[in-house]
Amino acid sequence: MFYIYALIYLLNFSKTIALECSISRWKIANSVVIPQIDTRKFKNITLENGLSVMLVEDTKAEKAGFGMAVNVGSFEDPEMVPGLAHLLEHMLFLGTIKYPDPKSYDEFMSQHGGQSNAYTSEERTVYFNEINEEFLDSGLDYFSQFFKSPLLDVKMIEREVHAVDSEHAKNIPNEIDRIWYTIKTYAYPPFSHFTTGNIETLIKNPKDMNLSMEVLLKNFFLTYYCAKNMYLTIYSRRTIKQLEFFAKMYFSDISDNNGGLCRKVEHNKESNREPEKDRRPIFKEENLGKLLHVKSIGELKILWFVWNFPVYFNISTKHPMQLLSYILNSQVPGSLTWNLQRTEMIVKTIAFYEIFSYGILFIYQLELTNKGVTNYEYLVSVVNKYINKLRDSKELSSVYEGVKTLSEREFVMQKEMYGKSPLYEVSEICSRLLQFGVHGALSGDILIEEIDEKLIKSLLNYITPNNTLIVLSEEIGPKFVRIEKDVYYGVEHAIIPISNEKLKKWLFEKFSQIEGKEVIVPIPSKCAPLNFIVLPASDSPKTPITLSSGLANVWWIGPVAGSHKISIRILLRYPRRYSRGVETQAWGLLISYIIEAMFENKLGYYKECGVDLEVQWTSEGFQIDISSFSYTEDIETILNTILSPIINKYIKKMGCSLLGKAARSAILSSTNFREQNITYLQAKELIKMLQSSTDYSEWEISYFLKSLFEKKSTATDMYQQNIKAGHSIRTGTIYSLVKYISSVMKNNVIVSEYSQTLCHSLNRWINKLLHRLSIVAFIQGNITKNKAKSLIENFVLSSNVFPLKEKYAASKRVYKILQPLDITLYNPNPHDENNIVLQLYQFGKPTFEERINLMGLQPLVHNYMYDRLRTKLQLGYIVAATIAPIGNTKALIIGIQGNKENSVETLQNHIKLAIDSFIIEELANMKVEVYSSIKESLIEYFRTLKYSFPLHFHHYWDQIISNKSSKLNEAQNENAIDYIQNILSIQDLYNTFIKLIRRSGDSGIYILKMTHRGQKAKIDKNKLDREITHVLSTARERIRKNGFYEVI
Repeated sequence: MFYIYALIYLLNFSKTIALECSISRWKIANSVVIPQIDTRKFKNITLENGLSVMLVEDTKAEKAGFGMAVNVGSFEDPEMVPGLAHLLEHMLFLGTIKYPDPKSYDEFMSQHGGQSNAYTSEERTVYFNEINEEFLDSGLDYFSQFFKSPLLDVKMIEREVHAVDSEHAKNIPNEIDRIWYTIKTYAYPPFSHFTTGNIETLIKNPKDMNLSMEVLLKNFFLTYYCAKNMYLTIYSRRTIKQLEFFAKMYFSDISDNNGGLCRKVEHNKESNREPEKDRRPIFKEENLGKLLHVKSIGELKILWFVWNFPVYFNISTKHPMQLLSYILNSQVPGSLTWNLQRTEMIVKTIAFYEIFSYGILFIYQLELTNKGVTNYEYLVSVVNKYINKLRDSKELSSVYEGVKTLSEREFVMQKEMYGKSPLYEVSEICSRLLQFGVHGALSGDILIEEIDEKLIKSLLNYITPNNTLIVLSEEIGPKFVRIEKDVYYGVEHAIIPISNEKLKKWLFEKFSQIEGKEVIVPIPSKCAPLNFIVLPASDSPKTPITLSSGLANVWWIGPVAGSHKISIRILLRYPRRYSRGVETQAWGLLISYIIEAMFENKLGYYKECGVDLEVQWTSEGFQIDISSFSYTEDIETILNTILSPIINKYIKKMGCSLLGKAARSAILSSTNFREQNITYLQAKELIKMLQSSTDYSEWEISYFLKSLFEKKSTATDMYQQNIKAGHSIRTGTIYSLVKYISSVMKNNVIVSEYSQTLCHSLNRWINKLLHRLSIVAFIQGNITKNKAKSLIENFVLSSNVFPLKEKYAASKRVYKILQPLDITLYNPNPHDENNIVLQLYQFGKPTFEERINLMGLQPLVHNYMYDRLRTKLQLGYIVAATIAPIGNTKALIIGIQGNKENSVETLQNHIKLAIDSFIIEELANMKVEVYSSIKESLIEYFRTLKYSFPLHFHHYWDQIISNKSSKLNEAQNENAIDYIQNILSIQDLYNTFIKLIRRSGDSGIYILKMTHRGQKAKIDKNKLDREITHVLSTARERIRKNGFYEVI
C-alpha cells in the first residue's frame, strides 16, 4: 500500500496549489521537463548494457542520493509463491560476493550518515539511499553489487521470510489494507494475487511442493534483474561529469541479459490506443454492479466507489484522472463533499487512483457516520446524480484549464514546499523515469501539458452503476447472506447483487432543479502571481535574531539555501495559573478543533493558492503554523482577516447554539484528530507523556470529559439519550467527544440546563486560554525582518490579545524519575494480538557537549538494537531505539512490538541483555572506523544544516523555545564542529551512554508494557479504556507520592 498512500498524499496536496502560472514557468533541459526556477542540472545517459541513468547535480543538496528502479514487481510472482518479488527485495540487502557479511551494507550506510529503503509494488521495485557526500563513491560500489552478484544466502532466507511475514502481520489490523486486499480477490489475475507474502506462501507451501526457495529466488533474479529492466538515479553536489564517471564505473558491468535468461518487461503505460482496442478490465464483469459488504474490526466506517478504466486513459501529458480527483476532493461550498457533509452522513471524503500497465483503478472513499451507514444507498444515489451532472456540465473545460494551471504551479513549487531529502528525491525520480521516461522524470505524475475535453467526456461515460463495485465496510457486517472469508487477512465479507431496477434508476437519476443549484462543479481559484525574487543572503543573519517588540517575542532569519519558501510559527502560551492538568488539556484540545473548523471553510482559495495553515493544541498553548512557497499578501489576510476575528470576536462571543454548530463543523471538517492507530506509536506517546506535567493521553482526556458530563443528575439520562440517538462516546477517541459535545449543544436534539452549563464552561475556558497570552513567533524565509515584525504585531493587535510576560506563561515541566516505574496495560487495540514493551531511560537535561554525544550515539544504538532484536532474534516487526527530546531533556526509548508468542517479560529481558551487550561490544570495544564515522556524520550534519529548509527551521525553533535570553549563539555550529573534531573521544561517548542508562542506579528507568489478553476481543471497549485510564492515573499518583515532581 506504499504507493496508494503516496498517491493520497499527492492528491491531498493538489488542493493546496495555486494558479496564475503560465507555460513559461517550466522548461526542457536535456529532454527533462523541469521548473523554470530549478537551478539543478540534469542529464540522462544510457550505458552500453542498456541501463538508463538520470544524473542530477544539485549544489544545494544536504547529502548525496542514489537509487534503482527495476521494472518488475509482485505481478510477476510465480502463482504458487506469492511474495517472491518482495522477498527478493529484502534479500538483496543481505550480502554480495564482494561484501558477503549480511550486515555490511547497513553498517557501512549507518557509519557514513546514510540510510536506505526499498519497496515492492505490483509492477516495480525501487531501492533508494542517501549518504554523506564524501562517501558517495564507496556507497555506489556497495549498492551496485546488489545487481551484479547478490549472495541470496540460503541461511538468510528463512530469517528474512519472518521479516516479510511481520510486515504482513502489521497490515492485518489496518482497515484500509483489509478493504484493499478484499476487493483484489474479485479482480482478474494478476491483480487478484496476494503480493506481500508470509510464512505460509514463502516457507510452508514451497516446502510442501518440494520447491527450493534458493533456486526460486535466483531464477527470479536472473529472469528480471538485468540492465535493460533497470533505471538508475544519482543525485549529488558533484558535477554531472563526475557523476557520469561513477555511473559508468560501477554499473556498466551489470549484465544486459544474464546469459540469455533475462526477459525485458514491457509495461507500456504511455498509450494512444483507440477506445475500441484493449478494453481489458481489472475486475471480473460479474462482480461489477454489486455491493461488497465487509465486516470491519474497528470503528472506521467506509464506503468505496471503485471504478476501473482502460489503460488508454493514462496519457501523462493530459492526466484526466487529476481532473476527476480534483472535482471529487474539492471541499468548497457547493461541492459534492460540502453537500454530503451537510447531511451529517459523512465525516470526510478522498479520491485516489493507481495506474497499472493494463488499466487504472480509481477509488472514491467516504468516511461515514452511523447515520451514513444506515443510509448508504442514499449516498450512492447522490454520487451517481453528481456523475450525471458532470456528464452534462458545460464547465468541464474551464475546470480542466484550471486544474492544468494548478498542476503547473505545483510542479514549480513542489521541491521547495515539500523539502524532500535526497533519499526521497531519488526514489521519485527513479520511479518516474521507469513509468514516464526521460521527459516525465520530474513531471510525469504532476504536470498537465495539454487538455483533451473529449477524453474527459469518454472517461465519465465509463462511470456507470453497472461498472462500479460498491464497498461498504462497517462493524456489524453482512447478514442473511453467504459469508466469505479472505485467506490472508481473514476479512469476513459478502458480495451482494443489486437489482437491475436499482442500477437503472441510479444510471439515469438527476438532481432536482433546486438540488442542482446547490450542487456545483468546482472551478479552481485564480491566484496571485508567485514571487520569484529571493532576498540577498547578505541581508540575513547567520542565526535567527530577535526583533524588538513589546507585543511578542519575534525571531527572524532570512532565506535558507536560496529558497523562495517562508515558514511562520506562532505559539500562544496561556497563563501559568490556568495550568490545571488534564482539565486544561481537554478544553484546550477541544477549542483548537473548533477554531480549526471555523476557519476551514474560509481557506479554500488560499489552500489552492499554496498557503498552508494549521492550528493545533500543544499543551503549552495554541500553535499556529503557516507555510507558503513565497511571501504574498495572502499570509497577512489569513492572519488578520480570518484567524484574528475568530480569536478576537467570534469564538469569545458565541452563544451555545453557535458553539454547538462550530463543534459539529469540527466533526464534518477535514480536521485530522491526530489519533494513532499503530499500537507501538500509542505506547511511545504514553511513555513520553507520563514524564510531562502538561501532556495527557487520549484516554485520560476522554475520561475527564466523560466524568465531567456525568456530574449532574440529568447528565446520565442525557448521555443515554445520546447513545440511543447514535451519538455514543467512544472513550479513548477525542473525535467522538467533540461529536458528543456538539450533540449536547445542538438545540434540536437536547435543550437543557445541563447543555447551558456545558456551554458556559466552554466559554470560560475559551477566555482563559485566549485572552492574555505570551506570544513567541519564528519567521524563516524569503521575507524582510521589518515585514516579519509588522506581520506578527498586526496579528496580535487585530486579535485583541493582552500580552503576558513570558515568566507568567505556562511551560512544560519534566519530572525526574527517582525510582523505577513499571506499568502494564492491556493492548488497547482489541484485534492487535501483539505484545509491546518500551523501556525509557531518563537522561535529564544534557550539556551542549552531551547533546552532541547523544546525537552521535542515536544511529549506533538504533542499528544495534534493530539488528539484534529484530533481525537475529525475530522478536517483533517493530524494533526501535530513539534518543528523544522531552521538553529540555533527553531520554532513550527502546521498544519492541512483538508477536504474542513472546511474553512482555521475555521482551523486557531481551532489551536488558541487548543493552548490556551494546555497552561491551559497541562502546567499550568501539572500532576506530566506527568512531571516525560518528564524527564524520556529526560534522556533516552541522555543515549541511544550511541546505535543508525544514531541518534548519526545526533546529532553531527548538533552541528558541528553550532559550531564556534574547540572543542565540551565532558560533554554535562552529563550536559544535570544533568540539567534534578536536575534543570528542570514545570515552566521552561511553560516559554519556552510561550516564543515560545508569543514572542513580536503575532509578532513571521506567517500563511500559502492553500485553494481549486472549479473550479481550469479547470485552467491552469502554471497560477496557477505563482500565487503561485507571492504570495511568495510578502511575501519575505514584509519581507525585514519590517526589517525582521536581523540575529539571
